Amino acid sequence: MVKQEEINGYFLEVIRFLKSEYGYTQEFIVEKAKLGKSAISKIKNGDSNVGDKTIGKLCDAFDMLNPDFFYGKSPYKTKREEMEAKMEHALKDAQYACNENRPINREESLKDELIASLKSQIAVLKDQMADKNRIVQLQEQKIEMLEAMQHIDAGDLLHSPFPVGVADKDDRKSIRV
Repeated sequence: MVKQEEINGYFLEVIRFLKSEYGYTQEFIVEKAKLGKSAISKIKNGDSNVGDKTIGKLCDAFDMLNPDFFYGKSPYKTKREEMEAKMEHALKDAQYACNENRPINREESLKDELIASLKSQIAVLKDQMADKNRIVQLQEQKIEMLEAMQHIDAGDLLHSPFPVGVADKDDRKSIRV
């Protein structure tokens, strides 16, 4: 059984993870998880212990968190980390099976299909990210152009190639003051 001090430590590790990986502030975490304002500080100082209810609130607020991590049942803080580790293990098993030329059973075949599907989804996401990056670059170029235009003196745009007061005889007739 996991000791309460370990659970507190895992909790604080997750808080640090949310801050460092996602840039969340402690206030945001507390507000989103609907915890007491001083809950994290009390746990840090050893004045309070993390309970199941607190862990449940945090996991509900940040659904990517792996509740098993808090109790030492899993080394992965997030469900994604755990899924990636399982997929990596399955991939190694599939590669081993292929290298050994042994027949692949149905479970390994399903793993291969899942891996292929995930690789395909990753490729689509990469393409979408590339499209988004191109849009961002275009927006940045527009911003640069607008900023450059701010530095152009409006008077420069209005200057005539002729000095003030010089006009053709025909122009003088049409201009009446």
